[in-house]
Amino acid sequence: MIQQLTLWDLPPANPADSTLPFNNFKALPNPQIAAQLKDAAFQLSPEIDRLKNSAISQQRPTLRRARIAEAMYQRGIALERIQCWLNALAKEHESGDISQCLYQVRSKSALIILAEMLSWQASEITDFFASNHPDDIKKRRSLHRCGITSPRLLSEAIAHLNQLAIKPHDSRILEIRRAENDLVGRRIPGYFPSPQEVVNLIIKHANLLPGLRVLEPSAGNGELATGIREAGCEPDVIEIDFHLQQILLLKQFNIIATDFLKFHPIDPQWDRILMNPPFDEEITHIQHAYSLLAPNGLLISVISNSVNSNTKSKKYRQFRDWLESVDATTYQLPDGVFLKSRIRTTGVKTQLLILATHSLVPD
Repeated sequence: MIQQLTLWDLPPANPADSTLPFNNFKALPNPQIAAQLKDAAFQLSPEIDRLKNSAISQQRPTLRRARIAEAMYQRGIALERIQCWLNALAKEHESGDISQCLYQVRSKSALIILAEMLSWQASEITDFFASNHPDDIKKRRSLHRCGITSPRLLSEAIAHLNQLAIKPHDSRILEIRRAENDLVGRRIPGYFPSPQEVVNLIIKHANLLPGLRVLEPSAGNGELATGIREAGCEPDVIEIDFHLQQILLLKQFNIIATDFLKFHPIDPQWDRILMNPPFDEEITHIQHAYSLLAPNGLLISVISNSVNSNTKSKKYRQFRDWLESVDATTYQLPDGVFLKSRIRTTGVKTQLLILATHSLVPD
């Protein structure tokens, strides 16, 4: 079967030649090319997901693993940009509003080459076309197959790609990632971020409702605070470490104090206090937090198993007596749950402690 082609299906013999009619380039809507580009964009999704959510990023964090995971994440972002370009070009082919310089760009490989050139100046483009370096020759051949055969067309292609609407990457999110990666290997006393499993359990028991005042008094990098926010309440947070404070600010949390044990507000009225305190100061933190609860308030805290197992320490014996007096409830957390923490892990066995000023302890 012979396929009938329109004039616009044929590549220009030399798009840079000003004597040819292609300088008055006008494409027609081409749903077939649009479908090809959309399919190429769709095919990238598994690879983007693999890079942005790599297996190594789920492993016990070390500095080396964090660097590898971040490099993979950045590659995923770069590939996501290519995917957005493919979809944008597909829309232009659907409408017939495709520029001559990108008309024959149909694959990710050409866009990957062009992505490397986005910030190039005119002199760099000229040098590229004059270069005899094997890599440059190979790239020129790839671009020639796409109809980009001159410095002018390359300049136009770069300019057009820079103007295409692509999915924006919030620079703040990337800054947060860099700041959190910098925490790997850094020794911060008492800092072990709440793993997602623990965050989910705390939120489940907290019975958060719109309008409740919620406090996270040892917020770290905001793992638990993020869970509170996602449940519909914007928490007040406290954090003593400067580097963690900067991450909380990037995440736009409301830091109301830096040293929780020196925090003595005139009118403590928090309906919920949800916390993961430093294990070596957990008793002091929990009792101080309890004093800040509003009537009918609820406190939920991670605690170490030392609360039950340490029989020699007078401090722990008195704390157990106090917990009994306020009708506390505890739930054993799975062994090794804090080995799943992002950034920093510990094998300490832990429980969930629930205290209510009246009768809000869940079943």
